[in-house]
Amino acid sequence: MPGIPKGLLRLCRLGGKGGRGPTVNLRNSQKASHESEATKDLANGAAASFMLDRAAKQDSNSEADDPSTSGTSAGMAFSCVWRPLACFERQHNDLKFALILLNQPLTELRQQLKLVWSRSVLKAAADGGSNRLYECMMGNHQSYIPDLVTGDFDSIRPEVLLYYQRRGAKIIETPDQNYTDFTKCLRIVLDTLECNTLKVEAVVVLGAMGERFDQTLASVNTLYEANINSELPVYLLADRSLACLLRPGKHVIEVNTGLEGPWCGLIPIGNKCRQVTTTGLKWNLDHQPMQFGGLISTSNTYAEGTETVTVQTDQPLLWTMGFKDDLSVPNTKKSDSF
Repeated sequence: MPGIPKGLLRLCRLGGKGGRGPTVNLRNSQKASHESEATKDLANGAAASFMLDRAAKQDSNSEADDPSTSGTSAGMAFSCVWRPLACFERQHNDLKFALILLNQPLTELRQQLKLVWSRSVLKAAADGGSNRLYECMMGNHQSYIPDLVTGDFDSIRPEVLLYYQRRGAKIIETPDQNYTDFTKCLRIVLDTLECNTLKVEAVVVLGAMGERFDQTLASVNTLYEANINSELPVYLLADRSLACLLRPGKHVIEVNTGLEGPWCGLIPIGNKCRQVTTTGLKWNLDHQPMQFGGLISTSNTYAEGTETVTVQTDQPLLWTMGFKDDLSVPNTKKSDSF
C-alpha cells in the first residue's frame, strides 16, 4: 500500500514466528446468509451483506472509468445492503469486526467500546488513541490490550506505550508525515486482515470525530481512500454519531435495530452528485443534484414506520446517522440481513 515503508506491513502478521503479540483467532464468522425483503429490490438481486458484490463491479472497459458515464448502467453498477448499527446489537454475537481507536475521549462511548471490543478479531490503537483506551479502562487495563499500536508516537505517553508493549501489543512506528495516524493505521489493519485471512463485517473506528474540525475532515478523507483500496465498510463513530461513505450505486440501509437516533443525513463531500434518489426519509430526494453551495441533506429523519432507507447516487456520498446512548434498548424489529 502506498505511503507505508517497504516491509512494514509484513511486520503486522499476528502470531508469527518470534512475534510477541497475541495470536488472533483466525476462525471465520459462521454467519448464515439470508436475504431481506429490502435486498430483493436491489438490481441483480445483490446478496444481503455489508460487503459490496464483486460480481456487480464496473466493466473493465474504458467507458466504465469515464466520469461522464456516472449515472448510467456503467456508473451505477455497485449495490449494497448496510446495517450500520449491527455492531451494537447484542443478539448478533456471531458477527466479527476490526476495531480502531483514535485520539479522542472514549468515556462517552465506554459501553459501545466494550461491546465492539468483545466482537473484534483485531484491535488497533492509533498513537494517542492508546492513551484514550488506557484512561477509559482505568482499573481494568489488563483486559483491554490492543493487538496493534501504530503511529508516529508524538502523542502516546511513554508509560502507556511501554505498558502495552510489555503485554504483547505489536508496536509499529509509522513516521510518514504525509498521512494521518488514522490513515496509516487503517492501511495496516486492512493489510493484517488480508494477511491473516481474517473475515470481518466492517472496520469500526471510535473517536473519529472530535473537537478539531480539521481532524474530523481528515477522518472523512481517510474514508475516501479506504473506499478506493478496500470494499470493506468503514464506520466512523463519536459520541452518538456515525458516518460511512456510500459508493456510486444503489444502497439499502437497514434502520430497524431500535438503536437509531432521530436524525440522519446525506452529505456530498468532495464532489458534486448529479443525481441522488432516496426512499424512507422524511425529506426524500428524487434524481436531484447535491453539492456544497447547493443542496445538502442535514438534519433529516426517517419517515414514519421506516425500516429501510434506499439511496441511489452517481458519486460517493457520505451517510450520517445518530444512535442512542443506551444499548439495552430492545430490538423490536427483526431483520435477516447485516
